[in-house]
Amino acid sequence: KISHGNVGKLAREAGDKNLAQICARIAGDEARHEKAYQRFCTEILKRDPDGLLEVFADMMKGQIVMPAELMTDGKDKDLYKNFSEVAQNLGVYTALDYAEIIKHLVS
Repeated sequence: KISHGNVGKLAREAGDKNLAQICARIAGDEARHEKAYQRFCTEILKRDPDGLLEVFADMMKGQIVMPAELMTDGKDKDLYKNFSEVAQNLGVYTALDYAEIIKHLVS
């Protein structure tokens, strides 16, 4: 949600209204997914708090793999690393964004 929203802002600033609209739609979809997961976890917490916390702890220990980490172009072995650096430098998605997400998940 964060990265798509930020790319949409950059696109809008650059005058690309179509890309801005696409990114806004994707960011909205991601926000709806977030709300659904929050509802699921709220209900599971009521029914099986120990089970939820155990699964959550396992997930956090294993780290969350972002789908972009799996992208490849068959040429650049550091494609994700390079992509991540560009995204951070542009402010599309930063380590601080990630930290805020983790903080939100834990609270």
